[in-house]
Amino acid sequence: MMRALVLACLAACASSHSTAQSGGAAPMEPGRTPDSHAQIDKLASEIDDARAKLALAAPPPPPTAITATPMSTPISSTTDDTCHPAKSETCTDTCTLADAICGNAQKICDIAVQLAGDGWAAQKCDSAKHTCDDAHAKCCACQ
Repeated sequence: MMRALVLACLAACASSHSTAQSGGAAPMEPGRTPDSHAQIDKLASEIDDARAKLALAAPPPPPTAITATPMSTPISSTTDDTCHPAKSETCTDTCTLADAICGNAQKICDIAVQLAGDGWAAQKCDSAKHTCDDAHAKCCACQ
């Protein structure tokens, strides 16, 4: 039983190592697990897709040394009293996408905070926050 567990662990480690070397993923840093990396990648991909649908520019590159910080409060068009988009299908769709982006950004940053010292995760959090801010602004300005 112990041998099977060791072999399974070696196979998993070899798989993640080959993925990182092939350029498919960032190298594993202390504290990062393959699951957290996959979750962040999936959420970031969803943000990229929604950003493209909203025709938002890519966020600026984050600083090289960055620490992940949680989002202060979840941003949502329905909970922001200063956000008043027009009551149209286009604005509803824009705000729905913006809310999805901000929800994913919240999740990415929550994971990144748990991975203290993981620069890759912190950069993904920073990028997601910028996209959330831009998407929320587009929602609120929708006329």
